[in-house]
Amino acid sequence: MSYCRYHPCEPAAFYCEQCHYHACRSCSNDSDSFDDHSSQCFLCKGVLTSLGSAHTAEPFWRRIGKAFQYALGKESITALLIVAVISLIGLYVPFVSLIALAFLYKYCFFCLEQTAHGDMTAPDISKASSGGLQILLQIIGLLLLSVGSTIALAHFLGATAAILWVIFITAALPAAFMILAINKDFSQAINPGRHLELMGAIGPAYFILLILLFMMMSSVGLIHWMIGEQFSTVGQISSTLISNYYSVVMFHLMGYVVFQYQDKLGITAQEQEDKKNQRSDHQRLNAKLGMLLKDGDYQGASHLMQAQLSRTPKDRELADRLLNLLLETRNLNGLAKFSEDYFAQLFATEQHYKIGSRFQQIKTLIPDYRPQKMSLRLQLAEHLQEMGDHKQAALLLKNFHKECQDKRLIVEAYQLMVQCLQNLPNGLEQSRPYQQYVDKLSADLQKITGNKTSGFKL
Repeated sequence: MSYCRYHPCEPAAFYCEQCHYHACRSCSNDSDSFDDHSSQCFLCKGVLTSLGSAHTAEPFWRRIGKAFQYALGKESITALLIVAVISLIGLYVPFVSLIALAFLYKYCFFCLEQTAHGDMTAPDISKASSGGLQILLQIIGLLLLSVGSTIALAHFLGATAAILWVIFITAALPAAFMILAINKDFSQAINPGRHLELMGAIGPAYFILLILLFMMMSSVGLIHWMIGEQFSTVGQISSTLISNYYSVVMFHLMGYVVFQYQDKLGITAQEQEDKKNQRSDHQRLNAKLGMLLKDGDYQGASHLMQAQLSRTPKDRELADRLLNLLLETRNLNGLAKFSEDYFAQLFATEQHYKIGSRFQQIKTLIPDYRPQKMSLRLQLAEHLQEMGDHKQAALLLKNFHKECQDKRLIVEAYQLMVQCLQNLPNGLEQSRPYQQYVDKLSADLQKITGNKTSGFKL
């Protein structure tokens, strides 16, 4: 059994022939653009080779409860009731019972076939509307050949050989049914060599299946005995329903054994439940990110998160993950660039509780860090000043006028600068030049505003 490269405890469901790695279902792209039998490699974008569900299927002996529930589905119950009614009519009309048996075995064989290919829901009863007589004749032929071969062995080789042969054909009967349902080849179904091949491929689990089937058949006999001969009509319907119910359960269980050991039997199938359980885009993104990070491709992970944030800028969790990655990998250029959008989003979404700590984390790596967008720099300084960090706020506003062209913004910045300096030791003297600059710039702005106003009045 192969295991996922990124989840060593998870059995592999796919293999990438280009990247040469095994992947579980979570490490593959199963978007709606792919059908139920294919997935895409997150790394090379190529189509992954499906390994089927042989490695991910739970052992059949743990599915006994689900097997009994399988036969209680709407379709299977309808089929069982139809067979029971036809069997009841068969008590009074000759040969009608053969129709019931043909319908039942066709439905049971279709249950086996469908389960073997990964569909864990009972099939539609319309699937058993035709072809049942052929299966019934094949089963009768199989039984007649078994009886005839037993008689021949007893005649030519003695009773011991005949008894051993009976034991073998009894043990091989489920294998014959599996071969007949999957391959639809009567010649293979009566071939002892093919029986041994299938039994050997499944291994000891085949004999566990035999024990379970024997226990179910014994239960049917016990229930028939308990019902007895009283109320013959009711007893007939009850007995038919019970025995047919167990038949559906047993054939479903045989189909699941084929499904579980599909890799050894040359079948590739995926469980229907897995196909329906497609993930959201966010879950696929997390899966791909996990692969890139485990491979050490931090740049690829960073680019992927940035691309996703450009589509969903309000994704707080993803923004935090990207910032943490940039901090951990000491990507100074990426950190300086991304922090602009990050802080702007924190202010927009009122996540003020994060701003101070994130700013300090960035300052640890970039001591002279200051946002390039002047309005954001002023906004960040205002927040730090409100939090009581007057020194950092003042450092952010230093030489603000040299980088900013907006005089009104400069006035706001240096008014804040004066407040910050006045709250620092010996800052009163340092604040005076800024106050003078603010007064002069404010006066200039008032003159400009006044001239524009007077010009408008004229």
